[in-house]
Amino acid sequence: MRQAVLDGRKIVRWLYSQGYQKISVVGMCLGGTVAGLVAAQEQKVDKAVLMVSPGSPADLVWTAETMTALRGRIESSMSLEGLRTAWGLIDLEKHLFGLTRPRLDLMFLLGKDDTIARPGGSERLIELLAKCNLPPEVVRLNCGHSSIGMFPFNLIAARKVLRFLKETPTLSELWEVRGFRHDFSEV
Repeated sequence: MRQAVLDGRKIVRWLYSQGYQKISVVGMCLGGTVAGLVAAQEQKVDKAVLMVSPGSPADLVWTAETMTALRGRIESSMSLEGLRTAWGLIDLEKHLFGLTRPRLDLMFLLGKDDTIARPGGSERLIELLAKCNLPPEVVRLNCGHSSIGMFPFNLIAARKVLRFLKETPTLSELWEVRGFRHDFSEV
């Protein structure tokens, strides 16, 4: 996790040095946690999208149906509270100060039926952000963890994320996307 966050921060700084003024980070599952940590630490990040991401990786290990074997190996020597303490540095709730900084917009995509990154952890973080008067944009889809990548949820998620990341396009930009080029200053 540490290396992923350091790499993400380095990429953000490199993009900024290349002249990009609006930088967003997007991640899914633990990648969403990484995106949240990068956004909390890097002032140059304007927007962050956390898709089916655990607020706390410790809670992910403890509650995810896919992590039963790992939990079994850990549980004999450490409780959930002990794991939360040990991994506190990568718990997004501990980075609330960075996530509530000015000019950072956050979006959460949650799968209501997610049995891996259960939505409760993200809901706690969303509630804390709202208490700071910085409620993030939240999309709750009627899907699970992996099914967010399947039709129709993938299209719904992509549309919502793209709208969040992109400001309203100009008529010229819309024409350019369709392969047309026109000088609208003549109109």
